[in-house]
Amino acid sequence: MAFVRSQGGHIALTSGNTNWSLSLTISATLGGEDLFVYVSWGTGTLTDLTTVKLGTVSMGAPVTEVADAADSQSGAWLHQSNVAAGQTTITATGAAGGGAVLLIADLFTGGSSTANDGSHSRVLAANTTNGITTGTPFGANGDLLWGCTMGDTTAGNLNPGTGWTVGVSNNADPNFFGISSMSIYKVLSGADDPTWTLGTNGNYLVGGIAISTSGGVAGPTPYRRMNQTYRRRKSGLIVPRTIFDFGRFRNAA
Repeated sequence: MAFVRSQGGHIALTSGNTNWSLSLTISATLGGEDLFVYVSWGTGTLTDLTTVKLGTVSMGAPVTEVADAADSQSGAWLHQSNVAAGQTTITATGAAGGGAVLLIADLFTGGSSTANDGSHSRVLAANTTNGITTGTPFGANGDLLWGCTMGDTTAGNLNPGTGWTVGVSNNADPNFFGISSMSIYKVLSGADDPTWTLGTNGNYLVGGIAISTSGGVAGPTPYRRMNQTYRRRKSGLIVPRTIFDFGRFRNAA
């Protein structure tokens, strides 16, 4: 079963508060999806991100994260597989940096059972020649690679690189100082690097996560009645005996 993006969204906050909480409302999850989240906050300290939750359950530690101390902005990329059904909120909280907070999320169906298969992030001084990448290809054939980037010091628009599909496009966000951000994704044919092109030079926080899938959950073991024989009891009564073959068709689909 192929990965299919089912929904996503973004929200930004520039209240100037030190302690902050930012919640994104989504359509109720079906159950079993893969959730990717990017969170950014306005300090250069990674521990200022307190928690990210789907509903009331923590998504755990970021898969990859990076701090830009010079520009007082940090970013974290998170993934959760097999999410519970009926969830409608994603909430990030922090101890500092509430003056510049951003949350982007994408959900995908089709993974069934997934595991992280590589990740990378960095602070990048990008220009219009080299675009935006993590600088390190990762993942493997058949993986879903999800990436997200945001401008740190510039409001220049973002565009996906060749072969990448846009998840959330948040160009020139009026609620985030006019700064742009964008998530992209691709099912890989080999290790790759999430790539964006841009129209303005500047610093960017950029990162991504690759996940692999087992391809589905095995159903019950099928069986087939193979043949029927007869046996004679000591009493002289002849009764049927049915033979089933479980092994030959094990895990057939």
